[in-house]
Amino acid sequence: MEKNMNGIIVRYNQARGFGFLSALIGKPKQAPDLYFHVTAVRGGIPPPVGAEVSFIVVRGNDGRPQAADIELVEMLMPVQKQEPQHAGRS
Repeated sequence: MEKNMNGIIVRYNQARGFGFLSALIGKPKQAPDLYFHVTAVRGGIPPPVGAEVSFIVVRGNDGRPQAADIELVEMLMPVQKQEPQHAGRS
């Protein structure tokens, strides 16, 4: 039975058309990163690194688990530190 999961794109090789995503389950790194090919992405355009996606896990031709039916959920932007504002000199 296939179950939708969420994860974050952690790496993508544009030249070779594949990447890896990290499932959002339990503690970080509880599960290994999952391979995906660009053909597994809805619309054929891979989300950028850092994007949250939904997906299902299937067995690849080599028998190992991989992500399929990948769809963008939202962009997760890193929090940028703001420099403290300094008062003007008198």
